[in-house]
Amino acid sequence: MPEPDRNTLYTTHPGKFAYTFYSILLGIARLPLWMIYFIPTGLRQHPKWTWKQAVGVRFVRAFLYWCCSVEMVTPYNLTPGSEKDQWVTFVPAKSKHYTGVATADPEIKPGKTGATWYPSVPAKSATKVVLHFHGGAFVIGDGRVQDCGFLAGTLLKEAKVNYVCAVNYRLASNDGGRFPAALQDAITSYIYLTETLQISPRDIIFSGDSAGGNLVLCLLKYIANYGNVTGLTTPAAAWLWSPWVDPVGGTDPVRYYKSPNGSTDYVAHAFGVWGARCYMPLQESKLNDSYIDFKHHPFKTGVPLYFSIGGAEMLLEDDIETAEQFERVGNNVTKSLEEYCPHDIMLVGKNTNFDKEAAVAAQKAGTWLRNLN
Repeated sequence: MPEPDRNTLYTTHPGKFAYTFYSILLGIARLPLWMIYFIPTGLRQHPKWTWKQAVGVRFVRAFLYWCCSVEMVTPYNLTPGSEKDQWVTFVPAKSKHYTGVATADPEIKPGKTGATWYPSVPAKSATKVVLHFHGGAFVIGDGRVQDCGFLAGTLLKEAKVNYVCAVNYRLASNDGGRFPAALQDAITSYIYLTETLQISPRDIIFSGDSAGGNLVLCLLKYIANYGNVTGLTTPAAAWLWSPWVDPVGGTDPVRYYKSPNGSTDYVAHAFGVWGARCYMPLQESKLNDSYIDFKHHPFKTGVPLYFSIGGAEMLLEDDIETAEQFERVGNNVTKSLEEYCPHDIMLVGKNTNFDKEAAVAAQKAGTWLRNLN
């Protein structure tokens, strides 16, 4: 199937409805074929995968292909919804906390944001709090239970942290969501933890999967460069789960189709293209800003960095190279290779049947964190 073009009629009605209907019918027809096709071990994407994993990865791949084909919009909703008492909304912090790159686009201003707490909203001065930023190429997803519930539950149980705060930062697929909107929301959420809830930065762990990992690095660089001005201090550590370190590289079809892990991952090339195009700063022609492309712009931070990388994912080489570059500039870096896993099992482990592998990855990250002290 050809990659969808950005000018396609699939993104507007009635073409969007027609393509969605077509995709549903195609999925219904393909599912039993996949179920039969992947019965022999030799026909699965990876020889160590189970039948459920092979089918699950293929299903998620089809779903993401549909998402980027129609450019599905995730509404920016700040109401509690089904999360009820787990949900909090917070307003922008003082203006002094937003400076430099965070105010580079005059059209993008700090606004209200929200988050889902797991297992519940903590009392003040809580300890072992994970501030998490979800993946989704900056264009889909949120921190609510449907998307981040599996990840948060896995971290609570296996990494043995006390709380997870999963942020609903603004998405680039919505108006006003391009860079630096997500960075502004990350700053707002961190200030909420440290000032409103009075949680010590020493008890906060930054966490981000895929695009969320990119956002964690962006926030850490912001703190490193503007901490003296804004009063922001570094957290205890940072977990980076399959971080999307080079968005501009995701727009290169040659790199995508020549990747040795193209058959063992579920991320379509068009998905990265869509995300990069939407997230692009207004004043930039390419995503080469040092606050977005960390493969080519490593920086020094006092925060220990933990890279969890899937051995069968498209970002394998990018993430390993980036981790090594961060280590070379003097950072405390640990790499953990999840041997035969596709991209971002912490987020989609339940959907792709890599839940056991996600549990092991979280256990290793938790052990690493405790050994820092």
